Amino acid sequence: MPTPTITTIEEAILAAITNLGVFATVESCGRLAIPDTYTWPAVFAYFDGDAETPDYAEAADTQVFQVVVQNINLAGEQLAALDAYALIDLVRDAIRGKTLGLDEIEPFRCRRRKLTDYDDSEGMIEYTLTFETTWYR
Repeated sequence: MPTPTITTIEEAILAAITNLGVFATVESCGRLAIPDTYTWPAVFAYFDGDAETPDYAEAADTQVFQVVVQNINLAGEQLAALDAYALIDLVRDAIRGKTLGLDEIEPFRCRRRKLTDYDDSEGMIEYTLTFETTWYR
C-alpha cells in the first residue's frame, strides 16, 4: 500500500462515514468547495493540523482531523438533538479505534465532540468531532 498522505487519510475517514449509509452529504471541506445547497444529515471533514511527535524512536506526526456533523429536523429542536446524538455516536464508532485500512497510522482516537452551531429557527444542530492519530513516516 502506498504511503498515506493527508488526502488519503481524509478519504479513508470519508469512506468510513459514507459506508454508514445514513448521511445525504459527505464531503471534504479542505479540498472541495462546500456546495451552496446540500441535503441533511451532512458530514464535512477536514485536516486540522499536525505536529511532530518527538517521543517516538521513528519519525512520526500527530495528525488531527475534524468531522462536522450537521442535522436539521423541522419537527423541532428536541428531535433534531436526538437525531444528532445518534449520528455523532455512529461517526465516532466508525472511526475511533480503527486505522481504516492504513497500516502507517495508529488507531484513531476521538479527542472531543463539541456543539459548534445551533439554530433553533431552522432546527439545525451541528457537532464537531476531533479525531487524532499518529502517522509513522
